[in-house]
Amino acid sequence: MGPLRRRLTLCTAFAPSQALAEVCDKARPNWSPDDGPVTIWTDPLFTLTNPVTLAILAIAAIALLTRRRGIAIAATLLNGLLTVAIATYFLPDPSGVQKIAFKEGCIAPPHLSLAITAAITILTLRAAILGRRT
Repeated sequence: MGPLRRRLTLCTAFAPSQALAEVCDKARPNWSPDDGPVTIWTDPLFTLTNPVTLAILAIAAIALLTRRRGIAIAATLLNGLLTVAIATYFLPDPSGVQKIAFKEGCIAPPHLSLAITAAITILTLRAAILGRRT
């Protein structure tokens, strides 16, 4: 094996592979590189528009509109769980997959998404405390 072949082997060993390309497919299935990198302002569009999150937000809206204590308690618990789920998804990743996804531009820090879900949790908690009994 000559020196040129060794260098080419080393270069291809550290080049992005198919496994690295699949990181964004798993982290953000609806994202494509043509959309551009995800920023802190566009992250809530991806985070808060999946069907489960939309259902939780609908329950929160119903709780805030009807002021029913039972619905508000359920909405508070669900929104609290959603906030914890978003926060724990972005804990330090020992495998390095998250760092690769950040570099690829398919995920961004979830600060705005966390702020939105935490505010909704506080609003539904207030509605649970002050709402009518059901």
